[in-house]
Amino acid sequence: MVRTLRKQYAAALVDGGDYTAALPELRVLLQQFATTGSGPEDPVVRQLREDEALCLRELGAG
Repeated sequence: MVRTLRKQYAAALVDGGDYTAALPELRVLLQQFATTGSGPEDPVVRQLREDEALCLRELGAG
């Protein structure tokens, strides 16, 4: 439940262009998925990685 809400929150931040706030949320989610055994090809993990890359690009760090 908490992870679902965090995913929705992170998506809203990315969609709203608040990349600075979205990036740490995405990283927490990626860590959580890594500890549950989700692999890099999991669709949710792939979307999180894409959103992370977008944030980094928009913030000039990627």
